[in-house]
Amino acid sequence: LSQSLSPDRLTPNMTVGKKAVDVLSGMATIAQKYKGLMLDQFGVMHNGTTALPGAVECVEQLYRQGIKMIVLSNSPQNEESTMARLERLGFDRGHFLGAVTSGTLSVPQIASGIFGSKCVFFTWEDPRAPLFLTQTGVQPVTNVDDADFLLAHGTHGIWTPGGSDGDLSRIPDLFETGKTDAIDGLLRDAIAKGLKMVCVNPDLITVTPSGHHTYVPGVIGARYSELGGEVKYYGKPYQDGFEECLKRLQLPSTAVAHVGDSLEHDVQGANTLGVASVFIAAGVHGKELNCDLGTSVDELTAKSRELTDLFEKTMHTPTHVMPAFGYS
Repeated sequence: LSQSLSPDRLTPNMTVGKKAVDVLSGMATIAQKYKGLMLDQFGVMHNGTTALPGAVECVEQLYRQGIKMIVLSNSPQNEESTMARLERLGFDRGHFLGAVTSGTLSVPQIASGIFGSKCVFFTWEDPRAPLFLTQTGVQPVTNVDDADFLLAHGTHGIWTPGGSDGDLSRIPDLFETGKTDAIDGLLRDAIAKGLKMVCVNPDLITVTPSGHHTYVPGVIGARYSELGGEVKYYGKPYQDGFEECLKRLQLPSTAVAHVGDSLEHDVQGANTLGVASVFIAAGVHGKELNCDLGTSVDELTAKSRELTDLFEKTMHTPTHVMPAFGYS
């Protein structure tokens, strides 16, 4: 297996089209192959609540070897909030050059007023939701007739102005099932008015700490596009974030790999930019692959047919595959 070989002698476990893919037991196998890493957060380093097994130690080992690391995430949180969360979860923020998030990419542009000043705000039932409004300076409204654009930040509900912090009008089923029936009428009205949607997290699903799938703002953007609306996305797989990471790493693309768990966002974006990718199989595609954090490299290698089918289905093939993000 490739995990027993030195980095310059990696043997592919499978070939998808013309691309060779090797299955790794851990980052140690390729630690000397790359000088820099872009690291996804959710499903790679943590699950939103706790660090994933082996992730803190992996980052520590990579740092000791002089590998530059930067977080690349579709989270709408700003850089400081992202680094503070990693620190709370046990990571040393000094091991990272920082973080490039959908929030760091979108907030300055929204705040510039290029989309307008009033929006219908799809967001989370979270005390941090008003902070995004404060950072962008936009005014939330509930009627598309009063809006300049739609802002997809979360999937719990629509922010209703009122009181000191406003309130949230819950959207039935959207977060739990991804069904947009309850907002389709609003979306169609917005399209009829010619409103653009700004989506600050292109992801479609996320995996909860209990292993369940829930739905995130990308499903609103996808539905708006399906109905004929125009959507401006910030985050992976679009290239702004990848290019900003390369700029901050100060490395050529050939010396960098991106580690992530989404074929449609992480691997697609890396492939478009021309950087190598490390696909974490136990993340958002874990159910499709029947793979979890306890899956061994031998068990994952035995799933070469399932992996190949999934890569061909999505049309996004990574450079390397690992069960979970760990060092050895």
